[in-house]
Amino acid sequence: MPKRKLKIKVFRNFAEQEKADIKYWRRVSPSARVEALDIMRRNYLKLIYGRVPRLRRVIKVIKQT
Repeated sequence: MPKRKLKIKVFRNFAEQEKADIKYWRRVSPSARVEALDIMRRNYLKLIYGRVPRLRRVIKVIKQT
């Protein structure tokens, strides 16, 4: 991942900060939004479970008549 320059902005109140967040996320491409959501999901799962849970394999045998 390439290094980015970070910008810090101080807001007067919460509403101003919310408007800036909405403006930012509308500017971001849909694929970047999905990637950010996946990163947040993985971080949350690592925090709760200590690791990212995997899907279980389930096999069901059905007898046909």
